Amino acid sequence: MTGAQFEIRIDGTPRTYRDRKDFAMETARFLKSKNPHSMNRAGARKPGGAGRANYKWLGSRDIAQ
Repeated sequence: MTGAQFEIRIDGTPRTYRDRKDFAMETARFLKSKNPHSMNRAGARKPGGAGRANYKWLGSRDIAQ
């Protein structure tokens, strides 16, 4: 798979995309530090198309660090 494989959402709205998991998690942590009361999620794209159903969401406890 090429291109962005990870999506970062703030309060349910897609905000940015990253191609590596470590970059996606670090971005989500940074955004959480800037917006402590928002709900941030980082998701990994599953093969087979786009859309919310095709993302496997990474643990929010990992982002809250």
